Amino acid sequence: MQPVQSPPVAPPSVPVAAPKKTPIDISALKLKMSASVRATLAAAGVLGQCPRPIEAADEDALLKLKPMKTIVPSVKKVVAPVATTAPPPKVRRVESSSSSSSDSSSSSSDDDSSSDDSSGSDSSSYSSDDRSSSSAESVVSGEATLFHIAQSQGLVNKEVLAQEEEEVPTLVPPRPPVVRSFPNDIGKALERYRERLNREENIIRIKDDNKAVSLGTSKINYIDPRIICSWAKAQDVPINKIFSATIQKKFPWAMNAENFDF
Repeated sequence: MQPVQSPPVAPPSVPVAAPKKTPIDISALKLKMSASVRATLAAAGVLGQCPRPIEAADEDALLKLKPMKTIVPSVKKVVAPVATTAPPPKVRRVESSSSSSSDSSSSSSDDDSSSDDSSGSDSSSYSSDDRSSSSAESVVSGEATLFHIAQSQGLVNKEVLAQEEEEVPTLVPPRPPVVRSFPNDIGKALERYRERLNREENIIRIKDDNKAVSLGTSKINYIDPRIICSWAKAQDVPINKIFSATIQKKFPWAMNAENFDF
């Protein structure tokens, strides 16, 4: 058996040499080009390497040829809004006293500049507001009102305007007359008052008679019911006005007591 021979491989350390590019000789190429193409190539400097006899038609075409205008693309300008840049962050540096003092002075100057910018913007806004308000006031003052129009046309009575309004004093209304009636017959009036007094006294007496004097169970324990019953019979007072039904049932033996003596 014959051994398989592998093609020789160059060592990896030796670089492979690239083939050299040979320039193309345009004169060796036999191309059929029109007069306009040849004129364009000649203007570009490509056909200058191979001189050839120029015909009269080609000369006329070269004379009539105009250089091409360079087309510049239109650039749109974009105006970006001016943004207020924030002050740079303060960096603390722990160094010598001179460096710290310089840092503090720079930071204070930055703060002052930012405050000046803000105050400037505020003042500009205030001034614009003042201008707008003053313009609005001038427009309002320039407009004629209905009163001025009527006055200019002679529709306003100047005498009425000149007269002052009369102030009507507010008077207190008079008091009505007091009518005092005196009875013609004094005897009849006294009789009426006596009847009214007797009527009221009778009402009070009836209320007192109907009022029940009730003694609670806590109080009756300290009083002998026979004393109350004998006194009620002597004074002709019904026992129902003194003792309730509960007490009467509790002390039935004392209900008929008479002339009770200690």
